[in-house]
Amino acid sequence: MLKSIVAIFLFGLLFLGTKAQEANPEIKVNTIANLDGADTVIFIGETVPDATIEGLPTLTEELKVLSKLHPKFTTHMQVYVPETIGATVKRLIFAGTGPLASDTADSRNIYDAASKATSLAYVSGPKDGTQKILIIVDPALVDNTVAWRSKDLLDLNAALGALYALYKPKEIRELPGDNPKKMKYYELYIFKATDDVITWAKYIEEGRWVARDICGGDPETMNTENIMKYINDSAKFSTVEVKVLDILKESHPLVAAVNRGSEKIPRHNGRILQLTYTNGNPTKAAYFAGKGVTLDTGGLDLKISNTMVGHHRDKCGAAAIIGFFKTLEFVKPTNVKFMANLAILRNNLGSSSYSTDEILMARSGKRIKIGFTDAEGRLLVSDLVNEVMDEALTDNIDDKMTDIYSVGTYTEHVTKMYKFITGAIENGVARKAGVLDSLQKSSELLSDPLEITLLRREDYTFNVGPLETEDLRNSNPGKDVSTQRGSQVAAAFIIQASGMEEHGRGTENPLRFVHLDVTGSVGDGDTVPTASPLTLLATHYLLPETLKSPTSKN
Repeated sequence: MLKSIVAIFLFGLLFLGTKAQEANPEIKVNTIANLDGADTVIFIGETVPDATIEGLPTLTEELKVLSKLHPKFTTHMQVYVPETIGATVKRLIFAGTGPLASDTADSRNIYDAASKATSLAYVSGPKDGTQKILIIVDPALVDNTVAWRSKDLLDLNAALGALYALYKPKEIRELPGDNPKKMKYYELYIFKATDDVITWAKYIEEGRWVARDICGGDPETMNTENIMKYINDSAKFSTVEVKVLDILKESHPLVAAVNRGSEKIPRHNGRILQLTYTNGNPTKAAYFAGKGVTLDTGGLDLKISNTMVGHHRDKCGAAAIIGFFKTLEFVKPTNVKFMANLAILRNNLGSSSYSTDEILMARSGKRIKIGFTDAEGRLLVSDLVNEVMDEALTDNIDDKMTDIYSVGTYTEHVTKMYKFITGAIENGVARKAGVLDSLQKSSELLSDPLEITLLRREDYTFNVGPLETEDLRNSNPGKDVSTQRGSQVAAAFIIQASGMEEHGRGTENPLRFVHLDVTGSVGDGDTVPTASPLTLLATHYLLPETLKSPTSKN
């Protein structure tokens, strides 16, 4: 049954490969230099401006009048009814950023202000028809001595924040008939944004839309079978090569072990999704191994006392990588290779589920004793890292321009350290090359930050099995949040179990490895998925220097 599904799916992809990439018609953002029919105006600023804004002669005076009438005008966001700034404008919102010269300010001040204001505009707007939303970023916020405060990046952060607020989940979009929860029509405009800003807002949001659909989908809407259908019917890759592989014990033994509890249930039976983008003669490459667990029950170490809630989002790491490849299709970078191997499956509780105390042979040849079946992510990704590592060594692209990533929701420990920010760890080769330092600088530009943690010898020692029957143990019994250095231990395990440890500093074939734990940054179960770390990766690998640095335009 599975092989027939895979064959049909691949046939569909071969057919789609002849089509040009189609833009999502729901993503509507453009530039404008005047009010021109806007019915909702959002002004993003620290405070009411003194100077008149070119093209909007009455806006400053209107803001001054309202600020005198309402003492909390710049700190308490609400909808106001303006009188002088345009015949069509029915709603005005001041979106305060807070002081941008403070120690804690970053690009999220702009993104969050735009997102909150757009949400407010959306719910207060007309119940039918089209709402035309115009976002104006105060020109006084531009400071080219701060990387993210160029005009282009201020506008791009505002656009992405607004688009995040305007996203509607797949389940809502597919409600029958004229359900009032379905998406209302809107037009989003960014005042005097450049064409590059608008283009990149669309490119990034194309990917984030796909990532959110997959990440946020409930355990049945986005079970493994439906994710494959969604990629074929909705994501519609054209230039990205897509392969769906059976999970076999011979090729992916750790993945196969986790899949045992679901393999006899067709809609939950796991797959390996392989995505490859190549254009030209690659001089730069990135390889991704991703965790895509559609529901983590914990397996036989069952999550109890309601702790399973929200664990349909254990697929969000893989979802973000799928979205990144969607963005790739629009950007079409040349002379690069991007490849991802993603385990899409359910960590199920069943009669055949893998169990604690089993000893499994990893793809790398390492013997793994299972200490905790709820630490399945590091098992899955260890096999996949080993596989993409082999691919990287075979491709033999410049080792100084090749990065290997593990991406997933691995530990609750990382949320205790960094809350809603991605935790990042690198091996010695990547650290020497400054990979995460560079990645962190990229992360600050478009509101997808990361925090760097160092690996220590204690992290590796923790995973070593005490008996000759095992090389490693995948966890100690109990939740990683209570384990000292829990997120670092998970990263070290992947390096050890995948064989990446044999490609560290001082070895014959050193490889740069980065581990991204997105448990907190993908958003909790009560928020719309963020699609992190998609924006970070797109900024780092794809965004042109003319947008990254205002000085590069001179």
